Amino acid sequence: MKIGILYIITGRYTIFWKEFYESCERYLLPDAEKFYFVFTDSPTIEYEKNNKNIYKIFQKNLGWPDNTLKRFHVFLKNQALYKDMDYLYFFNANLKIVKEIRGTDFLPKANNIMTCIHPSFFDKKKKLFPYEHNPLSTAYIPEGEGTYYVAGGLNGGERHVYISMMEELKENIDIDEQNNIVAIWHDESQLNAYIYHHDNYQTLTPSYLYPEGKNLPFEPYIMIRDKNRYGGHEKLRDGSLLDFCINNLANSYIYIYGKGKKGLELQKKLKDFKININGFIISDDEKKNGEDVFYLSQLTTPPEQTKIIVATRLEYQGTIKLLLKRAGYSKNIFLVYKV
Repeated sequence: MKIGILYIITGRYTIFWKEFYESCERYLLPDAEKFYFVFTDSPTIEYEKNNKNIYKIFQKNLGWPDNTLKRFHVFLKNQALYKDMDYLYFFNANLKIVKEIRGTDFLPKANNIMTCIHPSFFDKKKKLFPYEHNPLSTAYIPEGEGTYYVAGGLNGGERHVYISMMEELKENIDIDEQNNIVAIWHDESQLNAYIYHHDNYQTLTPSYLYPEGKNLPFEPYIMIRDKNRYGGHEKLRDGSLLDFCINNLANSYIYIYGKGKKGLELQKKLKDFKININGFIISDDEKKNGEDVFYLSQLTTPPEQTKIIVATRLEYQGTIKLLLKRAGYSKNIFLVYKV
């Protein structure tokens, strides 16, 4: 049996590869032949030399959230590489297997997709599931409906079944983008919509996505490594906020997108470092609250000299980044994880 492992490590995420590979070799499906399809912008990765089971495919860093939202696009573009695989599984970069996993527990039944219940929502009522509730999105799930909330970080199935699912989700993501929509939790929202509309899926318990340092009523098989031990979300994604602001500071205009609590706290933090902003940006359908606030459509500074720090709730940052791209400001964007 041949298992194709789909794995993306661009930018600083390469730090996770070595331990992931070693843990897979030791614990994952010991009776199967495993092939690693590693999508990366790194010139080299550990263990690739003289290893016929590792395929390194160049993939540029798309930034967040496109590195997660567009993963199905990336995988489908390279599907000829997996034509001999029996199963395909996607693993998030910061996963590490800590206990032996057998096929009887991990592989789905014929024609099914295997998913994993999100460790933050296994004991929550469905009304608290963070589904996409915008009826204009292809990931829409009505309030009060749905059965599970599954995580985006681990899923797989028989090759032809998994590719069919990816094709459907890619199409839905493209439709949303044409309509200036990014689903609230990106590819994870699309995956949850898929299992809402289909019955060919199974779920693993959070044993297979067990957050490092947590105390859940499950036995860990796959650990989600704590990103804070590796510099935190922002550093792994985009580097330091201060570096972003300071580089070429003399020739730059700096704006904060969003003048809510998060935006105001960020403005204060930057002032402590003697960095002053040129103003706040809001969407055209919002109400202005101050002379230092500009609608996105009013922005006239040269894009190559304009830095925009998005300080809104995380779930809206994908859509805002898409709107900035549409307005011509696609390069110098920093998405704030937390202030």
